[in-house]
Amino acid sequence: MSRENSLIKETVNGTLTGTKNYSVKIIVTARELWGQNSVPDDRAVVEVELSPMTRLVVEDGVYVLSYRFNGIDHKSDVRVVDGRFGTP
Repeated sequence: MSRENSLIKETVNGTLTGTKNYSVKIIVTARELWGQNSVPDDRAVVEVELSPMTRLVVEDGVYVLSYRFNGIDHKSDVRVVDGRFGTP
């Protein structure tokens, strides 16, 4: 992976918990964090979005998004509007 192109995208499993619960695919965009090594030292989440590959209609509303990326559990409040994340 090039240090100049340090953004990567990875699809992971996630859950949306709210008035209804959904198992979804999440596309995580992360920035690779480089040190002196020939491989990245870490990756920091920049953006998350619902994958269109989920083929699941998620009702608009506020949810708690949970997913695991880079060995770390992530949890955040999200608003779903028209099948996309908006601000909570």
